[in-house]
Amino acid sequence: MRRAGSFFVTLCFAAAAAAHHSPNLHFDRNEVAAISGEIRSVAWRNPHTELIVAAPDDEGREAEWVIDTRSASQFLRAGLDREMFQVGEPIRVAGFRGRRNRNALFVLDEHPARRRPRARSGQFRGPTLEPGAGGHARLR
Repeated sequence: MRRAGSFFVTLCFAAAAAAHHSPNLHFDRNEVAAISGEIRSVAWRNPHTELIVAAPDDEGREAEWVIDTRSASQFLRAGLDREMFQVGEPIRVAGFRGRRNRNALFVLDEHPARRRPRARSGQFRGPTLEPGAGGHARLR
Protein backbone atom coordinates (compact mmCIF):
# COMPACT_ATOMS: atom_id res chain seq x y z
CA MET A 1 0.00 0.00 0.00
CA ARG A 2 2.84 2.35 0.85
CA ARG A 3 4.45 1.72 -2.55
CA ALA A 4 1.15 2.46 -4.34
CA GLY A 5 0.79 5.73 -2.41
CA SER A 6 4.33 6.78 -3.31
CA PHE A 7 3.70 5.93 -6.95
CA PHE A 8 0.49 7.99 -6.98
CA VAL A 9 2.20 11.04 -5.42
CA THR A 10 5.09 10.78 -7.89
CA LEU A 11 2.65 10.49 -10.78
CA CYS A 12 0.76 13.60 -9.63
CA PHE A 13 3.94 15.69 -9.36
CA ALA A 14 5.15 14.49 -12.77
CA ALA A 15 1.83 15.42 -14.38
CA ALA A 16 1.89 18.87 -12.77
CA ALA A 17 5.45 19.50 -13.93
CA ALA A 18 4.66 18.37 -17.47
CA ALA A 19 1.53 20.52 -17.60
CA HIS A 20 3.43 23.59 -16.43
CA HIS A 21 6.11 23.23 -19.07
CA SER A 22 3.72 22.53 -21.94
CA PRO A 23 2.78 25.79 -23.65
CA ASN A 24 -0.01 23.93 -25.45
CA LEU A 25 -2.23 24.20 -22.37
CA HIS A 26 -2.25 28.01 -22.30
CA PHE A 27 -1.17 28.96 -25.83
CA ASP A 28 -2.48 28.09 -29.30
CA ARG A 29 0.39 26.90 -31.52
CA ASN A 30 -1.83 27.45 -34.56
CA GLU A 31 -2.21 31.18 -33.93
CA VAL A 32 0.83 33.44 -34.06
CA ALA A 33 0.55 37.14 -33.23
CA ALA A 34 3.09 39.94 -33.46
CA ILE A 35 3.02 43.15 -31.46
CA SER A 36 5.10 46.30 -31.15
CA GLY A 37 4.86 48.26 -27.95
CA GLU A 38 6.57 49.61 -24.84
CA ILE A 39 7.88 47.52 -21.95
CA ARG A 40 5.94 48.37 -18.77
CA SER A 41 7.45 45.81 -16.39
CA VAL A 42 9.92 42.93 -16.29
CA ALA A 43 9.86 39.94 -13.94
CA TRP A 44 13.32 38.37 -14.38
CA ARG A 45 12.85 34.85 -13.03
CA ASN A 46 12.67 31.12 -13.63
CA PRO A 47 10.92 29.23 -15.11
CA HIS A 48 9.88 32.10 -17.44
CA THR A 49 10.86 35.74 -17.58
CA GLU A 50 7.63 37.72 -17.88
CA LEU A 51 7.22 41.04 -19.64
CA ILE A 52 4.22 43.34 -19.52
CA VAL A 53 4.06 45.28 -22.79
CA ALA A 54 1.67 48.12 -23.68
CA ALA A 55 0.56 47.58 -27.28
CA PRO A 56 -2.65 47.78 -29.33
CA ASP A 57 -5.18 44.96 -28.96
CA ASP A 58 -7.40 43.53 -31.74
CA GLU A 59 -9.60 46.66 -31.68
CA GLY A 60 -6.62 49.01 -31.81
CA ARG A 61 -6.97 50.14 -28.18
CA GLU A 62 -3.87 50.20 -25.98
CA ALA A 63 -3.78 47.10 -23.82
CA GLU A 64 -1.35 45.32 -21.54
CA TRP A 65 0.07 42.15 -23.05
CA VAL A 66 1.57 39.42 -20.86
CA ILE A 67 4.65 37.98 -22.56
CA ASP A 68 6.09 34.65 -21.37
CA THR A 69 9.65 34.30 -22.58
CA ARG A 70 12.78 32.29 -21.78
CA SER A 71 13.94 31.58 -18.28
CA ALA A 72 16.44 33.89 -16.65
CA SER A 73 18.87 30.95 -16.67
CA GLN A 74 18.58 30.56 -20.46
CA PHE A 75 19.24 34.26 -21.01
CA LEU A 76 22.29 34.13 -18.71
CA ARG A 77 23.69 31.05 -20.49
CA ALA A 78 23.34 32.96 -23.76
CA GLY A 79 25.40 35.81 -22.29
CA LEU A 80 22.41 38.13 -21.80
CA ASP A 81 21.43 39.73 -18.52
CA ARG A 82 18.47 41.59 -17.04
CA GLU A 83 19.68 44.81 -18.70
CA MET A 84 18.40 43.35 -21.98
CA PHE A 85 14.86 44.51 -21.18
CA GLN A 86 14.39 48.04 -19.85
CA VAL A 87 11.08 49.52 -18.71
CA GLY A 88 10.00 52.27 -21.12
CA GLU A 89 11.85 50.89 -24.13
CA PRO A 90 10.11 49.82 -27.34
CA ILE A 91 10.03 46.12 -28.20
CA ARG A 92 8.74 43.88 -31.00
CA VAL A 93 7.48 40.43 -30.05
CA ALA A 94 6.08 37.44 -31.95
CA GLY A 95 4.60 34.41 -30.26
CA PHE A 96 1.82 31.91 -29.82
CA ARG A 97 -1.42 33.62 -28.76
CA GLY A 98 -3.03 32.83 -25.42
CA ARG A 99 -6.04 30.51 -25.45
CA ARG A 100 -7.88 32.18 -22.54
CA ASN A 101 -6.04 35.50 -22.25
CA ARG A 102 -6.05 36.84 -25.81
CA ASN A 103 -3.49 39.48 -24.80
CA ALA A 104 -0.88 36.89 -23.84
CA LEU A 105 1.97 35.52 -25.95
CA PHE A 106 4.40 32.64 -25.53
CA VAL A 107 7.41 34.22 -27.16
CA LEU A 108 9.00 32.90 -30.32
CA ASP A 109 11.24 35.89 -30.84
CA GLU A 110 11.82 39.22 -29.13
CA HIS A 111 13.79 42.26 -30.21
CA PRO A 112 14.35 45.14 -27.82
CA ALA A 113 14.78 48.24 -29.97
CA ARG A 114 18.32 49.02 -28.76
CA ARG A 115 19.64 45.56 -29.64
CA ARG A 116 20.13 44.04 -33.04
CA PRO A 117 18.12 40.90 -33.77
CA ARG A 118 20.05 37.83 -32.66
CA ALA A 119 20.07 34.18 -33.49
CA ARG A 120 17.14 32.42 -31.91
CA SER A 121 17.37 29.56 -29.46
CA GLY A 122 16.41 26.13 -30.75
CA GLN A 123 13.71 25.96 -28.07
CA PHE A 124 11.57 28.52 -29.89
CA ARG A 125 10.76 27.15 -33.33
CA GLY A 126 8.35 29.03 -35.51
CA PRO A 127 7.99 32.33 -37.36
CA THR A 128 10.43 35.10 -36.60
CA LEU A 129 9.88 38.82 -36.42
CA GLU A 130 12.11 41.11 -38.40
CA PRO A 131 12.20 44.81 -39.21
CA GLY A 132 10.12 45.73 -42.23
CA ALA A 133 9.74 48.77 -44.44
CA GLY A 134 8.99 52.01 -42.60
CA GLY A 135 10.10 50.61 -39.25
CA HIS A 136 7.19 48.17 -39.05
CA ALA A 137 7.86 44.57 -38.11
CA ARG A 138 6.77 41.70 -40.31
CA LEU A 139 6.65 37.95 -39.84
CA ARG A 140 8.70 35.76 -42.13
